[in-house]
Amino acid sequence: MPVIGVSTLANESIVITMGPWVKVDDFGPAGAEINRAVVERFRAASVAYPAPHKELVVVGGR
Repeated sequence: MPVIGVSTLANESIVITMGPWVKVDDFGPAGAEINRAVVERFRAASVAYPAPHKELVVVGGR
C-alpha cells in the first residue's frame, strides 16, 4: 500500500516521507520520479524551500 506523510517538522524544513507501491526493481526509479514530480509541483505553485544553512568555524587559523 502506498504511504505518504509528514515524518519530521524541523526548524527550517518539513520532511515528507513517501513509499511507492511498486515492484522491488522499480522502487529506485519510482522514488526518483515522485521526487521530480513533487519539485515540479512546488515550483508551479511558487513553493520555495531554503538552502541548507552551513556554518564554517576555523580553529587555530592564522
